[in-house]
Formats: sequence, C-alpha cells, structure tokens
Amino acid sequence: MKLNFKSLQNYIFISLITLWPIVHFTSINIGENIISVRVIYFGLFFCFLFLFLYRIKTIFLEEEVALSLVLSLVIAFFLFGSIEKLVFNFRNTIEHSAKIAIFFQFLLFLTLNYFFSKFLRKNNKFKLLTTLLVVLWVFPLLKIIHNFPQTQEFKFSKPMTINGNFVLKSNVYYIILDEYAREDVLMDYLSINNIEFIKKLKNMDFEYFPNSLSNYDTTPLSISTTLNMDYYTYNTNYDVDIIQNKSRILQILKEQGYKNIFVESGGNSQITCNGLEDYCIKSGTISDDIALLLQMTPLWRIMRSDKFYRYFEGIYLLTDLKKSIDRILQIIKKDNSSFFVFSHILSPHNPQRYNKDCSKFFSINPGLGTATKEQYSIDLPCLNVDVISSVKSIIKQDKSDPIIFLTSDHGIARSMVDNNDEILRLKNLILIKSPKQCSKFYTKNLTPVNFMNFAISCLQDKNLPFKKNRHFVTIKGEQTQLVEVTDLVKEAELLDDK
Repeated sequence: MKLNFKSLQNYIFISLITLWPIVHFTSINIGENIISVRVIYFGLFFCFLFLFLYRIKTIFLEEEVALSLVLSLVIAFFLFGSIEKLVFNFRNTIEHSAKIAIFFQFLLFLTLNYFFSKFLRKNNKFKLLTTLLVVLWVFPLLKIIHNFPQTQEFKFSKPMTINGNFVLKSNVYYIILDEYAREDVLMDYLSINNIEFIKKLKNMDFEYFPNSLSNYDTTPLSISTTLNMDYYTYNTNYDVDIIQNKSRILQILKEQGYKNIFVESGGNSQITCNGLEDYCIKSGTISDDIALLLQMTPLWRIMRSDKFYRYFEGIYLLTDLKKSIDRILQIIKKDNSSFFVFSHILSPHNPQRYNKDCSKFFSINPGLGTATKEQYSIDLPCLNVDVISSVKSIIKQDKSDPIIFLTSDHGIARSMVDNNDEILRLKNLILIKSPKQCSKFYTKNLTPVNFMNFAISCLQDKNLPFKKNRHFVTIKGEQTQLVEVTDLVKEAELLDDK
C-alpha cells in the first residue's frame, strides 16, 4: 500500500490516541514521583503494536474500517481497569469482576466500532477525530503542567572529610521498615502489644528509643535526609539521587574503602539500583509505574490469574527482609571488604504481605492503595518474625561487630486511625545496635538526621557534631506544603514528661 496523505493522517491519529493513556496516567501520578522513563517506553511499545495491527488490517480491509476497528480496540483495551473498578464498587467483591469487566469491555468495543464505522465514512472524519483528541489530551496536559514538580535548588552543606582512618571497620546496616509505628502508638491506636518484640531486640544488645520521632512524615524526605546527614530542603521536593547512591555517608565510607549493597524495595520506582552501587539486590522486574499502567489493561489480570501466575510470579515483587539479608551475608562472606547496606522494606506499609498464619498473601492488584488497621495488624507480627530471624543471622554471621539501624521512615497515617494528632505520623521506630564502645555517642533524642553522624562517630571513635533536631509534616491541599512542627513536638515531649 502506497502511503498517501490520507494514510499518514490515519497513522498520526492512531499514534496520538494510543499514547493518550500514557499522558492520562502521567497526569494523575506525576505529583507522586512514581513516573519513570519506562512509562514512555511502555507507551511507545503499544503505539507501534497498534500501528502494526492497523497496517496488517489495511491489507484485508478498507482504511476507514481498519481505522475504526483499531481506534475502538485501543480505547476499550485501556479502559479495562476503570470498568473493573466500577464493577468492583458496584458488587463490593473482586470475585468474577474481571470476567464481568471483559464482557462490558467487549460491549464498549462494539459500541465504539459502530460509532466510528458510521461517522468515519463521512467527510467529517478529520473534524471528529480532532475533537476526540482534544477531549482526550487537553485536560491531562493541563494537569501535568499544574502538577509538574518544580525545579528545586537544594541547600547542601559542604562535602564532609574525615581525617585519618577509621578505628573500627564495622559493617553498617541501614534497615528501614516502612511506616512501622512507635510502641505506644501501636498499643493506643491499634491495640498491638509490641513489648515482646522490643524485649527480644534489647536482649540482643539493641539500644531502644521509646520516645523516637522521625524528622519528616514522608519516605523520600526522611531517608534522603538521613543519608545526607543534614537537612537540605524545606519543602516537599527531594533529591532522589541521595537515595540512589549519591549520598554524603557513601562519599565518606567510600573514602575509607567501604563498598555498598543496595536492596531495592520493590514497587517503589524511586528506590531502585542505578548502577553506582557495588552490589544490587533486585526485586521484581517491573516497578510500580508499569504495574499501575498494566492494571489499566486486561493483561494485568491475566498475569495475576491462577492459570498464568506461575509464569509471571517474579515480575512484580516486594522485597522480603529475610531473603535479602541472607543474600547480603553471602556477599559479605565472599568479599573481604567493609560494607554499607541500604535496605528499604515496604512493610508493614500496605499492600498486604501476609495471611494471618504468616504465609504469603496473594494480591491480585498489589498497588500501594490505602492503609487499613486490619492489613497493618496482620502484617506487623509476621514482619516481626522476619526481623528477629534476620537480626539473628546478621549477629551470628557478620564478624565485623556491625552497626545496625533498625528503624522506620515514619509512623502510621492519621487517616488509618481517624486521628487529628499532627505529629502522629512522626512517631516512628528506632532501635540501634553498635559496638559496646560506641554507647557513649548515643543521645536521648536521637533522630534519623543524625543516624549516620552517630555511625561515623562510632567508626572513628570521635564525636562528629550532631544536627539540631527539627520536625516537619506534610499538609495536603490544593498545593502540598511542608510545615515545621518542631515547637509542637517539644510541647508534646514536655507533656509526656509530666
């Protein structure tokens, strides 16, 4: 078939309508910082796939008929997730929702095909498709412009240099258990008695901080500030490079001959290996942005079905702490170096990981979703078992007398427990194990911003000045803002002391 202006016009319309779901998805999620370049590749793949399908159909059908079929298929294909969500909301059960959604998806395809077949044969084809494109593209583009992250000039302190060599060569483990709340919060709001868990860790020489607080109430700001060893931003923007192996603590440790092991969290596309780490422990082969995109189509439910799950089991995983620690210890055993281990475990944060008997919970749509008391109360005790087992393995097999930060980035969300306490989400978990001679560097109110300052003080056996404790919470509205609540925290501490 010779390509003429009419054919070229059809190819352009198919391309733009096929790329619309990607633009729509980006407009919804760009403000949450989960969009990666993989989303573009995903869109281009399906764009070329549907263009190829159109090319094949034009061999056997008239151009307008082929165009009608392909456009109907594209729109119906990417609306599957929305249709299934409507079905689920109406029936309040996931059972058979995919089959029902497929039925309505097929009806939608037939309706669209009838509509396009009727109108594309007329002379107003260009006007009709242009109007459709404007409707599909304008609002997502405006939303992208509105939600696009603003370029932020971060205020970093000068690079830090340590004079001389470390006295100790302890391996450093920075293990983050996402959204793990403080002991008193667990008891007061969720009726979870966590005393036995804390007791076991204290018996393994962990220093416990019962009044612990994080500096921020969001994961990226909390983790990046810890790794930067100082505050560097006072709004919701953050520098993901700090998390991905370009941190001040790594700069210092690398100068002392340390290597780093980076454990991907799985699901969160921001916390992934980037090639700068010495060792990478990967999660699944796709991350949250691609998983959420696939959930717009029937492909996700096919991949997660009983019949096909075993073929796609490893494609979307959340990292398990115990398995990661076992692999880390194998690396340490083979490589006679000192190590910094970064491991962010997306638990007890949702999605649910465990059944009540602590067997693995199978989730059809393991997106981040909304945290619930039920999910949290099931997962936390099971996570505790993994934590104790992992810590025992480290203590038994790591002969470097390691420094272990067992902590959370923040506590539970206020919405989970229907509470208005502004600092509730700051009440996190902090336990630290270190060589005995380092106990002199502990402070009563140690917060995450000073974790690595403590580690360096320990390793060089010389106090590295700590940063002043400051605390910030995120207030969501038309524009998300970061608000300092340091004074509010101090008032709460005074009340607790009375």
